[in-house]
Amino acid sequence: MSEIPNSHPTQSHNALLLSYLAPTGLFILFTLLEGSLPKPDYPFVYMAKIAVVTAALCIFRTPLKDYRWQPRAVLPALVVGLIVYLFWIPLDRATPFHFPLGQRSAFDPYLFLPDPLKRNLFLILRFYGLVIMVPIMEELFWRSFLLRLFTAPDKDFLQLPIEGFSNTALLLGSGLFALAHPEWLSAFLCGLLYALLLRYTRTLTAPLIAHMLTNLLLGLYILHTHNWSYW
Repeated sequence: MSEIPNSHPTQSHNALLLSYLAPTGLFILFTLLEGSLPKPDYPFVYMAKIAVVTAALCIFRTPLKDYRWQPRAVLPALVVGLIVYLFWIPLDRATPFHFPLGQRSAFDPYLFLPDPLKRNLFLILRFYGLVIMVPIMEELFWRSFLLRLFTAPDKDFLQLPIEGFSNTALLLGSGLFALAHPEWLSAFLCGLLYALLLRYTRTLTAPLIAHMLTNLLLGLYILHTHNWSYW
């Protein structure tokens, strides 16, 4: 059965739009701030970003109802998440050019946080952001909200089934997802796969699981190799 998450007649349309936009908007603002500050200040701004965006997800929590558990979606989600991890860095290294948007902090916690306690605390928070908060926030915005907006911009698009996006929306959404990442070619293919996974499984929980697995494996790779340019 198709999911129709916007079943909240007492909530105004504008309030529901704000619920989808606020966490991602705040995340973008803090990310821009991170890039303008000296490296030693990055952990403090990142911790503030974690706190504010998590609070926004809790306050504007109506879209969280888009996530509905479907056991049958777990296996394809894990497969897609692993595939994206396997091509993300190799494909990016083969990409001939990069856009200036979405540059990463490349923060080295071993260089700027020599105290093990502070460094480990930061890494715990960093992995929380990478593996839990960001996938929850991004799947709501990029897959649940934006794909349906591009499909029916002149209608109450949030009433569309969550998997009911058009192929045009699929390409537009994946293109914007690519522009939001320095690894744009990897991100474009990733956006396509996550959206197709959503269409196949008819549950937003599937791309969420895939996204979490991809980010977890990338985070572990970065931690193991100290290739900080990828976070």
